Amino acid sequence: MGTELAARLQPHLSVLERLCQIYSPTKGQEALERWKRQLPCLSGVLHAWWQSVLQALSTQTQDPEIHNWVLHSLLPWVYWHQQTQKTRQPLLKQGYERAAQSAREGFLAHDLTKNLTSVEQQQWIDWAIWMCAKFQRTSSAVEGRNGYLSGLHHAGRGFTEQTLRVLRNKK
Repeated sequence: MGTELAARLQPHLSVLERLCQIYSPTKGQEALERWKRQLPCLSGVLHAWWQSVLQALSTQTQDPEIHNWVLHSLLPWVYWHQQTQKTRQPLLKQGYERAAQSAREGFLAHDLTKNLTSVEQQQWIDWAIWMCAKFQRTSSAVEGRNGYLSGLHHAGRGFTEQTLRVLRNKK
């Protein structure tokens, strides 16, 4: 998965490298190099999430047609729709809305979508929402402004005695 992701990103990285050389040789190159160093970790996270999707999907059905529909039509639509709902940045929101609309059109045009009952469709949509919610693009749930560690820091209270006991016993 890591080499596949790197190969698919290579044309885009080449364009970014040329733009960095023109507009921001020092800072742009530094940022791009940092991003390239993070690529293996990103690939690992994506690979792990896709493996969990495939495993969960195989517990739901063994039908290859449904697998294909879920992976290539349903999940993209649900994912981009969720991202559209989450972001507050206008430019990102526009891009996400275009991606969600395109994915929705593909979802609605798929033969399987047309052949499922509304109840079956809703069950699969609920499943896809559940799976997409498990994909964290950042570590903010732990470290960021809404994260557990941040809450401890801003509360000024530090760790409770019980938390400290648990952490000491994990050694």
